Amino acid sequence: MKKVFAICIGLALALLGQIAYAQSLGNVKGVAFGGRVTAIQPCNTGILAYLATARGPLSVMWFWGNLPFASYLPPHPGQYVLGRAGTTIAPCVLGTVPYGGGLPILYHGSSL
Repeated sequence: MKKVFAICIGLALALLGQIAYAQSLGNVKGVAFGGRVTAIQPCNTGILAYLATARGPLSVMWFWGNLPFASYLPPHPGQYVLGRAGTTIAPCVLGTVPYGGGLPILYHGSSL
C-alpha cells in the first residue's frame, strides 16, 4: 500500500512540474514572431537569422546552446520558425567586427 501511495505522489509531482512549465511559457513577455528564414550570419555568440514575416523583414539572434522544441536544429535558410523574442537588440559580432543585431530568441519551434 505504501508503494502505491509513493508512486501516486511521484506521478502527481511530475505532472505538476509539466503543468507549471507550460504555464510559465505563457507568461513570457516579448515579441511574437513567425516566418521563413531568408539568410543567416554566424556570430561569436550564435546565429543572426533574417526572417521574412507578414509584417516585413525581421532579424533575430539565436544563441549557441538554445535548442528549439522539436527538431534540435539551428535556424537555416528555407526553414520556417515561430516563437517569441526579447525586446532589446543583441549584437552580432564575428571576431571583432560587428555585423548587425537582432532580437534575442527566447523560445521557438521550427520546421525541418
